[in-house]
Amino acid sequence: RARQLATEAVRSAPAGDVVGVVTFADAAESAAKPEADRVLAADAIDHATVAFGATRYRAALSAATQAIGEAAPADG
Repeated sequence: RARQLATEAVRSAPAGDVVGVVTFADAAESAAKPEADRVLAADAIDHATVAFGATRYRAALSAATQAIGEAAPADG
């Protein structure tokens, strides 16, 4: 169900918005960096694996925040 919802979120993101994918369980990983290419995000979702153990939401949010910060254009 999570995979389906993530795929729907990528598909329904407004044109021009960047999307990325962070996978997490007891650790978080940026599976697809934020960019306009929806195929990369969809591929990352398709290849995500289920892990057992703790779910660390804080790690996921930190990884997402870092990925967004890295993707943001520098003020010139």
